[in-house]
Amino acid sequence: MSSRQRRLGREAVNSTLAVILVLMVILSPFVAVPATNAAAIVAAPAVAASSTVLAADATSAADAMASAAVHADSARLKLERMGLAFEPNVGQMDASVRFQARGMGGILSFMPGQVVLTLPTTARTEAIVKLEFEGANTASDITGLDQLPGVVNIIRGNDPSQWHVDIPTFAGVQYHELYPGIALDYVGTAGTLKGTYQVEPGADPSCIRWHYSGVSSVHLDEASGELHVSVRGNDASAGPTDLVETAPVAWQMNGEQRTPIEVAYRVGADGTVSLKLGEYDRTKPLTIDPTIVLPAGGASPEASRASARPAAKSSAPRATFGTGSGTMSLLVMPAVAYSACISGMMIFCWL
Repeated sequence: MSSRQRRLGREAVNSTLAVILVLMVILSPFVAVPATNAAAIVAAPAVAASSTVLAADATSAADAMASAAVHADSARLKLERMGLAFEPNVGQMDASVRFQARGMGGILSFMPGQVVLTLPTTARTEAIVKLEFEGANTASDITGLDQLPGVVNIIRGNDPSQWHVDIPTFAGVQYHELYPGIALDYVGTAGTLKGTYQVEPGADPSCIRWHYSGVSSVHLDEASGELHVSVRGNDASAGPTDLVETAPVAWQMNGEQRTPIEVAYRVGADGTVSLKLGEYDRTKPLTIDPTIVLPAGGASPEASRASARPAAKSSAPRATFGTGSGTMSLLVMPAVAYSACISGMMIFCWL
């Protein structure tokens, strides 16, 4: 048997085990026959035992399937609402990436001057979208915010020198001095990416500009104030799906009180996006808060937005468990887990 055949065989076994593990996690609370059913079967007359067992089994199987479906939906919903975990690059990914986060909305890679979004457009296709900041400081430091209790361990092959263990995870990342006097923070859930521009007194927010590449179009919905970015995957037969930037909000603090500031997107003829601000006090800090709603596997913008409601920041640890190419990414945490299989990647979320 060739080495390639052996590798393919190992990948097939790993994938099969991963699917079995997901089914076990989802179905395990429901597969036991209730004691009341068992007692009824024992007490039944011998002549009717066979039909009673079949009826009980059929009822239990139907109940188990229905309960399993509810449990799976609940697990998925909890997974979608968990905060993203941002993983720093310590050599386990391309050198151009500083941090990466994975969620139901895809893979988010944070690089100098840009964010690259690998988005599922259907169950089997994906699109690569780049959000590039124009005129930004590409030497800006990118650091983690609020370290989480979980760590990631990535084991590749048999050479321990190539393994990466105890990789910390963070609740967010910050681009320091992305523009003069302006920092950009990112946090999010599995279906959203929330950016917050922190504008220091005297800094000029009009320099904040970005554009999308790898998309079909960028359209401003005047009624809602939302920015709709049409994304088409690598399957020509599949229609486009929308990535949505919700209408931004802005404010300044006056003591303990938040004073709202008028803000809206402005889209140039070349597709460049900037911010149009109302009057504000330039001697005080200004916060501008847009949110990106990620398309979840080709779902409509409305479905993606509904499944990605903002949630309180969670300190619950989370990580990925890869099943392909001999890669295993493990998280050592409490053993209460929800799981889902996304694009061949097993995702475990410890609650």
